[in-house]
Amino acid sequence: MFGGLDWSILFRPPFGEQLADAVLLTVQIAAYAWVAAMLLGLLVGLARDAPSAMVRGAATAHVEIFRNIPVLVQLFFIYYVLPRLLPLDLRRALFDLGWEEIAAVVTLALYSS
Repeated sequence: MFGGLDWSILFRPPFGEQLADAVLLTVQIAAYAWVAAMLLGLLVGLARDAPSAMVRGAATAHVEIFRNIPVLVQLFFIYYVLPRLLPLDLRRALFDLGWEEIAAVVTLALYSS
């Protein structure tokens, strides 16, 4: 026992399975967000070197907005506010698809790009 606490409870049923599922979901979200961030970051990087001032300005705005707003604020905005801007049927469909994971991937991809 470490510090007088029994940490073995984390690995007993049903908590061990839940912990393993949570770790797997975390790795999946990170992997999807990493791929999306690489693709989006490549596009933004190319846009920042574009000959058009408007394209460079949009790319710079993207970087300034998403890097200067805390990621938790972005997550709250994307998860809670963004669906409210959509029609009710689309909002329901979004939550049926698993909006929680999608919002996490989108937020991390935008922040990391």
